[in-house]
Amino acid sequence: MREIELYQSEEKYSLSYIEDIIALNEKLPKDSLVLAAIKKDYDADNQEFEYEYKKAELAYNINLYNYYHYYVLDFFYRAIEGSLRNYQIGKSDFDILKEKGWLIFDTNFHIMTFDNRTVEQRYQDYFFTSFDNIFARIVIGEKGSPIDNYYKQSIDCFKHRLYFNCSLGLFSIIESLHQSLAKYDGSDFYEIKKNLDKVKDNVKEITQPIKTEVKHFQNLIDQLNDLISNHYFKRSKAIEDEPQIICRNRIAHGILSRDVSEKDCLQLFCVARTLNLLLTLKSADDNMKALEPKVQELSAAFKAIREKNNVENS
Repeated sequence: MREIELYQSEEKYSLSYIEDIIALNEKLPKDSLVLAAIKKDYDADNQEFEYEYKKAELAYNINLYNYYHYYVLDFFYRAIEGSLRNYQIGKSDFDILKEKGWLIFDTNFHIMTFDNRTVEQRYQDYFFTSFDNIFARIVIGEKGSPIDNYYKQSIDCFKHRLYFNCSLGLFSIIESLHQSLAKYDGSDFYEIKKNLDKVKDNVKEITQPIKTEVKHFQNLIDQLNDLISNHYFKRSKAIEDEPQIICRNRIAHGILSRDVSEKDCLQLFCVARTLNLLLTLKSADDNMKALEPKVQELSAAFKAIREKNNVENS
């Protein structure tokens, strides 16, 4: 009899679930082929292949549920692990960076150095020198999708110091990711500042998979909302002084009176990366919640089939 094995996680010596995610990412496509082959026989003869198909269908959906569950767990445990490290941005440095327009998505950045650079200079240099690892390697949306291609073009613009072009692309990507996180249905014009609370509520709905409450992701949304409202998407008139923090309104309407800088683009990359992370987490959580009743239903159906077979064979 053809079977789909239930995935068994190995004993862990760290809080990471990335190995489980990778293993299931490789296992699930193979299992889907096995399930499709069994279903083909089941569709041809419901009675003969009922037990085999229902058992495989249940196992496949349990593995799929666990795949998304491990995703959510990994996000939360990484947030906890980060909060326990020794070197963290102090409140005074955090306030300085926030005032300068930076989104702090990693409070464990080690800024203790023995030179004369300011906190902001060290933070900016960290992102510039680690650009490929932090920003260039991530996928926005589906790999090869239009938004992912636009993101790659923004990266190319940044590396060629075409900062104005880079910022235009990133503002578009940020708004698109924000729409997805707000579950925008496309029925009306989207105004990002009118959907801040909706996005915040959607992030709050994410399952807390462990007993320890983790507020890291809610804190990210609070930072994002503040920066979007007061800086990045703030209304700005041509007669007003040029904001020190990049403003989409001035770029989109041709009233920018200074050059777009490396710093401006790095700040926008931080926002795009954070929105993409939150959207990935929210999608995994939504998929996990959608699968839970299905797994329960399949489990009850398979139990009934197994009991019926036991009676018939006794």
